[in-house]
Amino acid sequence: ITDQRLYTTFTETYVVTRFPNLPVSFVHSGWGGDRVTGGGGGPIDVRLKRDVIAYKPTVMTIMLGMNDASYRPFDEGIFKTYATGYEKIVATMKSAAPGIRITGIVPSPFDDVTRKPNFPGGYNEVLLKYGAFVRELQEALRRDEIDVAVHSLKDLPTDRPEGLVLAAMPPRQDPREAVICTAGNFASLKQGAKLGTGSLRRTAQVRSLRPDIECLPLMGNVDTRLRKLVEGEYDAIILAVAGIKRAGFPLSSDGNEFILHVHDTDLRVDMMDPEILMPCAGQGALAIECAASNHWAREIVSVIDDADTVTAVTAERSLLSGLGGGCQTPVAAHAIVVDGICHLKALVVAPDGTKSIADSASGPSEDSAELGISLSQKLLSAG
Repeated sequence: ITDQRLYTTFTETYVVTRFPNLPVSFVHSGWGGDRVTGGGGGPIDVRLKRDVIAYKPTVMTIMLGMNDASYRPFDEGIFKTYATGYEKIVATMKSAAPGIRITGIVPSPFDDVTRKPNFPGGYNEVLLKYGAFVRELQEALRRDEIDVAVHSLKDLPTDRPEGLVLAAMPPRQDPREAVICTAGNFASLKQGAKLGTGSLRRTAQVRSLRPDIECLPLMGNVDTRLRKLVEGEYDAIILAVAGIKRAGFPLSSDGNEFILHVHDTDLRVDMMDPEILMPCAGQGALAIECAASNHWAREIVSVIDDADTVTAVTAERSLLSGLGGGCQTPVAAHAIVVDGICHLKALVVAPDGTKSIADSASGPSEDSAELGISLSQKLLSAG
């Protein structure tokens, strides 16, 4: 049961190609208009009763999108409307179909944020808002409203909340940083070039490498940031390679460089060596969080757990924890696992880029947490 032709097509294609012998029918419920108050298929109460409850479902996925495929800055009122609609659907379905397993994909509270970054104490508004969003998901896990929450690991605090566990981490996506330019690469950027980033860590490293470059605030989702680059607001921007790929933007190569074609423009993508521009701890990794008591969910997600990913990010996050920082501080870390040995590198940079301390350490994979703590103590001792 879907409420957009696009969703219907995707869902039907997925099911019939992967489960050709599964007896299944597809129901299209409405189109256009606001997804909460009702679109072409009628008010949400009518659609739930007619198109969902009538089929006596045992499993349900709910996704409420904020932007309806168009650009719109974050609006607290709109967000509350969607959040209320989501809660209403959950309550209705729990009452009508006791025992139903519900997966909720809730609207992002910082989707297309266009507010200027503000860094009191090292935080900005997006990270603060995201932190509140993470806590909401964690409370939903505790209340058994959801079975799993999927996070970008780099945005999760290193302090773990009681009663919850990181039950699985799938294989890590490319953790590198990408400097995306309208022409050339990072090294060839002109004197005084304007570079967009909302990250203190990236800003500090760029200032250390190229003091002549002007680092300017950059906010919004991946497409918004790329559009601002194409429109000439910046000469280059920095994005995580994993973020580009997960957003569905295809990267091609002419043999010498990577090219990203967006908004009728070919952009040059400089994949930065972590030795030059080091990512933050956990970059490129996803974390699947469950309630510690939900053994059913933990067992299901365990099949996608990747041991090398867990080892590498454990070392990185242990280092971050030992330094008392988060992704909002100028700390970078990168670990790899080779033949059962974890190799960890770390970098701490002053916000203005004038001073930096780098170090590395290696040890058995099973001791990756201790490796991170040990390296953090060495960095602290070095000043």
